[in-house]
Amino acid sequence: MTAFSAFYDRILPELQGVTTAVVDDMLRQVAIEFCEETEVHCTEVTAIDVVAGTAEYTLTSPVSSTEACRIKAAWYNGVPLHIASETVLNGSTEYWRDLTSTQPWAYTQKSPDKIILFPEPEESLAGGLRVLIVLRPTLAATTITDWVATRYMRCLGYGVKGRLMAQPAKPWTNPDLATYNLAMYEASKGHAAADARRSFAPGALTVRMRPAV
Repeated sequence: MTAFSAFYDRILPELQGVTTAVVDDMLRQVAIEFCEETEVHCTEVTAIDVVAGTAEYTLTSPVSSTEACRIKAAWYNGVPLHIASETVLNGSTEYWRDLTSTQPWAYTQKSPDKIILFPEPEESLAGGLRVLIVLRPTLAATTITDWVATRYMRCLGYGVKGRLMAQPAKPWTNPDLATYNLAMYEASKGHAAADARRSFAPGALTVRMRPAV
């Protein structure tokens, strides 16, 4: 993990009078937003043991100082699950929480760190639920995952400088440079989101899945 202090040389010289505590707080806010909007940092949680009669499970990030932001994909017993909003489920003709099945086919969420299977599983299954989650730093984070910090340090620096320079009546206030840095941040964030969409491949690639032999 890369400490916030690794960003100071890129940020502090351009912000007269700013303290490291102020920079740390803004860097945390920017990093959270960056990870939420770009989805560059994803990981699969440890396979979850499914318990008969239990539909809701907690998603725990295996990466320190991070938490689940949203579900990217999920599988039950190797079969992909569809996402179903609670609004849609509540509008069904039957009370969805009472429905059960040996093969749940969808999931919903009430919070980013929970997954609710639908229908409720009738059988227990060791390691039967696998979930790929998008990660973001926690509100208490003082570090950023190494590869994210290395690859996107310039982008995050633009965001921090832009947000702080836009603050009124501060020794580091600079509306013109705020506009420049925020524009660079948004552009760099767009490139990062494109990185994630193509799984960091150098260009737009098309892969044709072959049937298993």
